[in-house]
Amino acid sequence: MTIVALGAAGEGWWTGDGEPAGATAEFIRYGILANARDPFDPTEKAFRVHGSDTFAANTPYRGLSLKREYGLRPGLLAVTNLWEWEDDGSQVAATKGAPEAIAGLSGLSPDDHARLADKVNEMARQGMRVFGVAIAELPRDMAMPETPRDLSFCFIGLVGLADPLRPTVPAAVRECRSASMRVVMITGDYMETRRGRSRNKLD
Repeated sequence: MTIVALGAAGEGWWTGDGEPAGATAEFIRYGILANARDPFDPTEKAFRVHGSDTFAANTPYRGLSLKREYGLRPGLLAVTNLWEWEDDGSQVAATKGAPEAIAGLSGLSPDDHARLADKVNEMARQGMRVFGVAIAELPRDMAMPETPRDLSFCFIGLVGLADPLRPTVPAAVRECRSASMRVVMITGDYMETRRGRSRNKLD
């Protein structure tokens, strides 16, 4: 799985644009901070690989210590990590997950929510898996929250990941169809992502 598109603070980045900079580089940083330190999930590994060139020796973890991890839970399809700055004790939370979940945590207005949904669908129709990223800054004297819903997040942007089909899949599908066999895709992907992948790769 590979990151192919980023959209943050009015800036956009696509594969082939060179190294991300400015808001998009910060976006990658917070995406990494929302993931496990030693990731095994393919989407989290994609952030780690993408960030290795962007940050090089200036690790995104520098000056931070992990205080708490909040995993996926029913009704909140997002993962959140709470970090503490070692120099002053202030804290920052980074969260990544389903765009609608991140939008809810960020308190987006109905109009912003609708615009976000349009952008998610646009990216998904190109076969991307789409995630949202947000951050929240906490004062040093704030008690550790019990749930990410207790925090005031700021929406950072969307990330699109490509999960390429195995090279042998299109030929196998064509062979099945030529034998009058019905081909069915079973996936947990968002509907528009599924349609985009099948339209772009299997038709």
